[in-house]
Amino acid sequence: MRQKKLAQRAASAALAACMMFTLSAPALAESTNALMQMSINSRSSIARLNEENSIVVNGKAVNSVNYADILGDGTLSYDKNTNTLSLNDSHMGNLTINAPNTNVDLDGGTYSVLLGKLVIEAAANVTLTSTEARAVVGDANITCTGKLRITCENIAVNGNLTVKNASSVELIGKNDNGGTVTGAAVFNNTGEVTIQNKDATKGAAGSISYSGNYVYYTAEGGALTDPRITPITADASYLHIVPSELHSITVPEGCTFKVDGAELSTAHAGQTVTVTAPDKGDHFEFAGWTISPDSVTLTDADKLTATFTMPEGDITLTAKYNALYTVTVDDEIVGAFIEGEWVQIKANVPADRKFEGWTSPDTLPNELHGNENNAEFKLLMPGHNVTLNATTSQRYYVTVNDEGNELNPSEKTEVAAGDSFYLEAAGRDGWEFIGWTVDNEDVAKQLDLTKAERQSFTMPKNTNVTVTAKYMKYRTITVNGGTVNDKTTITDALREQEVEIKAVYDPEEQVFDHWEAEGPDGWTLTEKQKGAESFTLKVPKGNVTLKAMYKTLHTVTVINGTAQNGETTFKAVAGEKITLTPNLPDDQEFDCWYSEDINLNENQRKTQELTFKMRDFDITIEAKSKQLYFVELADDDTTANGKSGKVEVQSGEDVTIVAPEREGWKFIRWEVSDNAHLDNATASEAHFTMPSGNVSVKAVYYEYHTITMTDDKGIAYNEKGEEITRAVQGDVITIKAKDREDHEFNRWVITPDNGTLAGKNDPETTFTMPDEAVEVDAKYKHLQGITVNGGAPYYMDGTPVETAKAGETIVIVAEDRSKDGLRFAYWEVNSDKEVTVEGGEKATFEMVNAPVELTAHYEAQITYSNDPAIFDEGVGLHEDIVWENVGDTVSITAVLDNSTDEDDIGTFPGMTFGCWEIVTPENLNVTSDLNSETITFEVPECEVKLIAHWKDTTTVTPAEPLDPGFPVEPEAPADGSGAVIGVAAAGAAIWGGYEITTRVILNDLLPEGAAIPTNRGELAMLIWTQKGKPEPAAEPDFTDVSDTELAKAAQWCVEQGLLTAEDGKFEPDGWTPKWRVIQVWNQAFPKE
Repeated sequence: MRQKKLAQRAASAALAACMMFTLSAPALAESTNALMQMSINSRSSIARLNEENSIVVNGKAVNSVNYADILGDGTLSYDKNTNTLSLNDSHMGNLTINAPNTNVDLDGGTYSVLLGKLVIEAAANVTLTSTEARAVVGDANITCTGKLRITCENIAVNGNLTVKNASSVELIGKNDNGGTVTGAAVFNNTGEVTIQNKDATKGAAGSISYSGNYVYYTAEGGALTDPRITPITADASYLHIVPSELHSITVPEGCTFKVDGAELSTAHAGQTVTVTAPDKGDHFEFAGWTISPDSVTLTDADKLTATFTMPEGDITLTAKYNALYTVTVDDEIVGAFIEGEWVQIKANVPADRKFEGWTSPDTLPNELHGNENNAEFKLLMPGHNVTLNATTSQRYYVTVNDEGNELNPSEKTEVAAGDSFYLEAAGRDGWEFIGWTVDNEDVAKQLDLTKAERQSFTMPKNTNVTVTAKYMKYRTITVNGGTVNDKTTITDALREQEVEIKAVYDPEEQVFDHWEAEGPDGWTLTEKQKGAESFTLKVPKGNVTLKAMYKTLHTVTVINGTAQNGETTFKAVAGEKITLTPNLPDDQEFDCWYSEDINLNENQRKTQELTFKMRDFDITIEAKSKQLYFVELADDDTTANGKSGKVEVQSGEDVTIVAPEREGWKFIRWEVSDNAHLDNATASEAHFTMPSGNVSVKAVYYEYHTITMTDDKGIAYNEKGEEITRAVQGDVITIKAKDREDHEFNRWVITPDNGTLAGKNDPETTFTMPDEAVEVDAKYKHLQGITVNGGAPYYMDGTPVETAKAGETIVIVAEDRSKDGLRFAYWEVNSDKEVTVEGGEKATFEMVNAPVELTAHYEAQITYSNDPAIFDEGVGLHEDIVWENVGDTVSITAVLDNSTDEDDIGTFPGMTFGCWEIVTPENLNVTSDLNSETITFEVPECEVKLIAHWKDTTTVTPAEPLDPGFPVEPEAPADGSGAVIGVAAAGAAIWGGYEITTRVILNDLLPEGAAIPTNRGELAMLIWTQKGKPEPAAEPDFTDVSDTELAKAAQWCVEQGLLTAEDGKFEPDGWTPKWRVIQVWNQAFPKE
């Protein structure tokens, strides 16, 4: 670095010296001509040296004098022992190397190999390396006979790449914004090529072109890809390209093939080929494939479609077929077969016919091989179609149907005419044989049709015979509650046989009602049979079970009354209608009927002629006479039928009891003895029927107690929803808190606390009234206001808040004012209570029981610069940044750097302060003189930019006036590329010389008529337009650029490494000094 500084300073001193003696534009031009003549002489010298060595770098031949520093700048050297051209330091500018059969190893270390266009010709092996920076910043055109390897941890080639004749190519880089080769990658007459972008989400290059036949892979160990099927794309992060010859595939006419599923005429080794033979119809059978060479494995070689992997060489395939012949048996085609194949033959003979032999119109007997009389055999297929017809004769059978023969209930036997056939019934348990039925009249005449024992008949001619044994099953008759045939309850009988059925019972205890019957489906007793105690039954087709149903007689006992016939005790069956009348002495009056066995309704009890249905149990019932009883009232003010005390009432009489209203008390219920049944025990007026006995009556009251709602903060309601101020013990009271402004309900407090409260913290709830007065107090929390100036308050869940209660945690967020050049400083708190704020722009505090006001305070960025100032790197604008609180009054003093470091050039002698320039804001409140070195002002609510201008008392006025639109320049770069450095010479600094010189250079560099850019946006737009407005590789995404064309220009310049962008911002208005314009322009348009 120090060497570069010294070189820069030497150049700067030379230029300064020239400017010292040439203070006008004509003099400067004359000096420029002299420098150009020196350059021409130097190039002539280089041309003479080229003749000494075949390696030429940038037109300069490598020889024994310059091999250690070929270009004289320490960047390139040649080692004749290893025959290697090496890079010692990063090269700035274009580089052209012609190195026949020489290894080229350009290692930039952490820097780029070069910034500019690279051309390498006729080399052996070529290696380009950079561990951090882009390997090549510019286009690269490389021709070599050996291996080309470019590796870096950044973009491999920031431009287009063309490679010729390399035995292999390996490009490894990383670009998270595009390909590792950002432009086109072109490979002509090369071996295998591997390109890898270590950012697996981005592509290998802007585009890929490879001459000749090849295949490629998009992953290490991945599948082969044919570019004829899937064209190669630069979008993959990994590409491996392998040269590959194409081999022919020959198949018979009518056959087709596909290569990796595509219809192609040739294939690369390793591709999957699928061949398909045609189906030639019913007369031919596919016999398989043959392949040449036979060392190739053919999958599914016996099928119409087969596959194989293409070898290194041409392939020929043949498809084989066999002729097919049909076999027809009894007019049905069995199938198609090849000659010499064994075919299973079987005659189709009906069960009632007998096979006699084969006949054939087209098959010789010797081709049947002795199987002429075999109904089933194997035929050796001849070389023609075969037709066979079976000859058959009729069979005749005797069929014996006998269900008694459990093993063979229907036995079929073949019998020849004239033969004897023996017949015998098998017999069946539980059944009686009743005879034979025969379907042939001649046979029927030969048999005794009623005989079950063995007998025979002679088989007639040309007919089948069917003989059937007939049986009749015994049926079981079961009688429950009676007899069958007057002697038993169960018997067996034949169908249609008649039996006598009779009910048997004790008439003193039962009465016959009806028969219930179970039998075969569809059978039932007649209505007459069901109601008769005895009847004749004809046995149906199935077993029968009969059950006699009876009604039991129960006793009715009548006290003080009689039945219709005058009886007091009699028997009846359930459901029978019973009518009773009272029979009391003459001195007694009927009151009611009474029974402990049955329930009588009120009408039945009071009616003298009682009618009811008999139950299925004994009943005792009594006619009661009327008597006098007492209603005994426990309270003096209650009445029964209008009377108090002990009231006489006749049994059965209606009684009305009344409880009067009592001041301060509430009637609750009646308490009466168990023998009285009130119609409503909770009504103050109730009724009951006087029983046959005395009744005690007591009215129960509860005392009213007051309900006091403290400070009228709530309302009490009864169960009807009516507003109340008193209640009795046990009442369920609803209480509801009233809404209060700036308050939030908290809880209920009830005194005394023996009331059952349902929800203590619910604004509307209930409690059960105790047996005493209660006071109900609704408690509230006061809500306090929150005011945030320059921000907003929220609850912890992000909900905005304006008021809150003490103890709640509140989040406050200050406004983002970075766009105004402000940053958050601190929170100011204003409250009657102590509030502690924790955090910065987003902070929290705990709400207190008082209003809280918070104000966000900000600091403004203050940028102040010395113009000009001198540093290690050169002359320019020295910039300092401080932050001050908005509203504060601050003072800044201009001080010009006076460093004494031996590496620094030092400050211009004779510089004096000129004035302060206020760049922004225009309305800055300055309270001091702008011509004073110390400026005092109030910090506004925006960014402040100030420039302290210095002047040189020795400055010579240039012949051309300075452009008032250009500010004084900032520092120049350390390497001096493209910049003119104004430096001290003979103790005097001539700042005007810098302005004149940079403008002269720019007028020469920039397109004719182009204005000199003053900011980053103008510079990007000028370069992009001059380049022909190329499309950037990625879509622009700058937050501070809205113009579409400017965005594209900025994106393209960033991608080319000409300008930078950070955090999604390009800063198009950022000031760009003229030396920086020169530097960027030379990088964008390097001199050839």
